[in-house]
Amino acid sequence: SASATASNAALADIAQLLDIPELPLTATVAGSAQISGTVGEPVIAADFTLTRGLVQDEPFDRFTGHLTYTSAAIEITAGQLEAGAKRASLAAVYHHPPGQYRNGRIHFDVTTNPMPLAQIRILLAEYPTVRGTLQAAGSGDIDVSPDAQANASYRLAALNADLTAHSLQITDLAFGDAHLSISSEGLVARARFESNIAKSEIRGSGEWRLDGDYPGTATIDFSQVDLARLRNWIQPPTAAQPDSFSGSVQGHLRIDGP
Repeated sequence: SASATASNAALADIAQLLDIPELPLTATVAGSAQISGTVGEPVIAADFTLTRGLVQDEPFDRFTGHLTYTSAAIEITAGQLEAGAKRASLAAVYHHPPGQYRNGRIHFDVTTNPMPLAQIRILLAEYPTVRGTLQAAGSGDIDVSPDAQANASYRLAALNADLTAHSLQITDLAFGDAHLSISSEGLVARARFESNIAKSEIRGSGEWRLDGDYPGTATIDFSQVDLARLRNWIQPPTAAQPDSFSGSVQGHLRIDGP
């Protein structure tokens, strides 16, 4: 048995000490830990604080939580993430065969505050002018298995989530509000979508299988879409002689495929 404390330690060095490969996270670590068990199968309980970190390419300011490590599981409880104006609560556990970190299942639970989209770097890479907020709550399971090159690959096995977006905007095009809910049972995931884009009524639903290339189908119905509100979408506002648009449109859209 032993106890340890750390400050200003590199997370990569600690991961190497615990023989955890391919950690998609970099940060500076401070905390305390209690160690028991055997050299071959240690049990670690730790309270930690990560600062100035990156998850993939997404930066964060501070992440605190409690970690329990055994030869067959890694669990994080009471996780609190801060990144600018973004806040998230997180709990997760990874069960795997002893010593086999590339084969197992991750279960996670997460909730966030209304996060400014303009502060999400992954989203800005595709839509640099996006604005609005996104709030999410969800839980799910991810299966981890080695690929042909013996690297870890990930597949979604279960998902239950609720996402709400407000005041969505790209450049000068206002999309309004949207709500998406997802629930899964067995290998089937179902989704429902509602939005008031351009002051219209848009509703959608879909169903996908959580195997293969995720085959599924979805339908979207829209009504009372005011064409005048969509003028900037149809024609750039810098046009020398803007056309006048009036009337409304409604329709039904069906999507099938992976």
